[in-house]
Amino acid sequence: MSFPHTVRRARRPGAAAALLVAALISASPASAQPAARGAAYDLPAQPLGEALLALGRQAGLEISFLKGREINPGEQLR
Repeated sequence: MSFPHTVRRARRPGAAAALLVAALISASPASAQPAARGAAYDLPAQPLGEALLALGRQAGLEISFLKGREINPGEQLR
């Protein structure tokens, strides 16, 4: 009379595999999306805050960021 117990135990791996496949399929990216077009930006070497502002101007975007403490490279090595 252990037959129902055996059947119940045999269904678990199949159900787990089906759930895993469903999760992987739903998480895959859509392949019908058009490719993003590239863009070129000309940004000279400068402090990060200024570079982000210049990037925003060139890209036509408004970039928000928090400005932190300014440290020169020599201080970072100490």
